[in-house]
Amino acid sequence: MPVRHFVVWLSVWVLMVVFAHEFFVQRNNQVTQQQLAQMNQLSWHHQWPMQSTAEVVSAYQKDWTASSQGLVTQNLQSTLSVELMGKVIDSEIHGNLSIQVQLNRPMTAGDIIKVEFSNQQQQLYYYSAELAIDAFNQGLDLNRLNWQLKRPQQNQDQQLLQWSDLGGLDGLVLRFYLAEPTKLVVQQVRVEQTAHKQWQFPNPVTCYDLVATDWRCHFNNHISELDKKHNHAASSQLIVFESWLTFSPWYVFAVAWMMASWAMSLAGAQQSIKSVMFVVALVFVVVFMTHQNIVVTYATWIKWCLLGLLLPVLYFYKSVFWQIKATAWAFTLCSLLAAVFILMWRPLNFDFIGSLPAYFVWALVQQMLLGPVFSDGLMKSMQVDKKNVAMVVGVLFSFIHAPNTMLMLVTLLGGYVWSYSWLRWRNIYANAFSHALLALVFYQVMPSSWLGSARIGVFF
Repeated sequence: MPVRHFVVWLSVWVLMVVFAHEFFVQRNNQVTQQQLAQMNQLSWHHQWPMQSTAEVVSAYQKDWTASSQGLVTQNLQSTLSVELMGKVIDSEIHGNLSIQVQLNRPMTAGDIIKVEFSNQQQQLYYYSAELAIDAFNQGLDLNRLNWQLKRPQQNQDQQLLQWSDLGGLDGLVLRFYLAEPTKLVVQQVRVEQTAHKQWQFPNPVTCYDLVATDWRCHFNNHISELDKKHNHAASSQLIVFESWLTFSPWYVFAVAWMMASWAMSLAGAQQSIKSVMFVVALVFVVVFMTHQNIVVTYATWIKWCLLGLLLPVLYFYKSVFWQIKATAWAFTLCSLLAAVFILMWRPLNFDFIGSLPAYFVWALVQQMLLGPVFSDGLMKSMQVDKKNVAMVVGVLFSFIHAPNTMLMLVTLLGGYVWSYSWLRWRNIYANAFSHALLALVFYQVMPSSWLGSARIGVFF
């Protein structure tokens, strides 16, 4: 591949990094301004209409069934853990909780509910006393209740606290206890703002006011940490971040798409130009969709649709799972040495080993797409050698992880290495083992301010 092609692909990658930064910063600033306006109007309420089990944390969804009336259960004892989706309940300003509940019979004194709020990061859990279910239908003043603090691995009850002392809360669990079997319907859960927020400064501060090193204010993962700490918690100050552009990041996205298509056309054989254009279009469409709010609403349906699309692909490429061309011991050894090198940067900890089998399966699926599907497909369509195909695959693989800047950096390198490894040794298991091992080690050693999470798209 000529130097100009490398420069074009490097330019495309830089454009996608700019897009990732601008998408994340502009979206966060918009949310912050909306949040500030709602707080000033005493209208920063959190509401869950309970029309889908997606509004319940997945571990508790088995107790509930979605209906036109709301979420339904027939159990005498049932637990509903509300999926807050990043929302934080601030005990300083959120003082009222209403739960719209219906039973198929008149409520009795034996029909009770216990409420649990929690701060998941600090492992603090606050429990209410037993309360009548119908007390919440008209809304209950949380300041009237005492809250029992409990911590994990500590069986004894701890001190009683006032609601205003609880601080920022990111968990809400409702435990229902019925005196007699009947159908219980939860129609809505609502936490209302009842007081003004007291700010350290009247207007949001900038990242530069809080961070000593300016470059960290342009790094999405660190921006995400500051955003969670100040804009989505019981902080004394909101924060905004600097945008590089005065226009929508989707214009940058469109230019990157056109440049990537042009770069592909320069390196592709004339008879296969449609194939390489399809690959580029597929990647950019996936990136576009992962940055749309609709994927949050229909996340469960999208997962099942993707699984349905994946199964035929797995069947078509099934031969790669038993036709191993080479052992790739050298590559596996290099992966192990790389993992050891990464582990040396932090206190030695092997907790990741327990997650290795499950992650290996997920890595196997990704490597099947990265190797047999994309690397082989581009190798047939492009008039370049293995290293240059691996470079293109690495760049495209990196795009999928926007706007998570740290993941974009590491998957650029990882995509290149795994693509080249596949084209040379054609050992899907060596690639999957390398992917699973290095990813888990990487997640374990990276500080939260450098990574934060492995989420991508609108979920980041």
